[in-house]
Amino acid sequence: MSIHADGNKERQLFMKIAMIGLGKMGANMVRRLVNDGHEVLANSKSSTTSLELSKEHENITAVDTLAGLIQELPTPRIIWLMVPHQYVDQTIDSLLNAGLKEGDLLVDGGNSNFNLSKQRAKKLSQKLNHSHRQRIKVGAMWALLAQGIT
Repeated sequence: MSIHADGNKERQLFMKIAMIGLGKMGANMVRRLVNDGHEVLANSKSSTTSLELSKEHENITAVDTLAGLIQELPTPRIIWLMVPHQYVDQTIDSLLNAGLKEGDLLVDGGNSNFNLSKQRAKKLSQKLNHSHRQRIKVGAMWALLAQGIT
């Protein structure tokens, strides 16, 4: 956000990101992201939840399907999962079927076991033909993007 000499605040759009899972943590992350100037595509197992959240801010767009979410995001896509740990694998498989591609960034922000997250990253990188070095670059990219989320 920049503030002009006359005191007017001007928001700049930093990134367009998808949030899958709109429970308390996911919905609050969406609110924080849009308040910081980002645009969020919101997806939940309940389309009512997504629609209600989208009414709170003009930079929140409800998306009913993962295929629609993949289609609406610019590449490389940034997708943040805030789903319960027992649904992470199913959600990742659904995203792959919907068109998740090499170069897209997938963040598991839920309450997953660290060792399971490492296994998922390895499995996903094999499916998308990432090398270990590319995975490190993706992690560094997320760290840089996250600096804009204050």
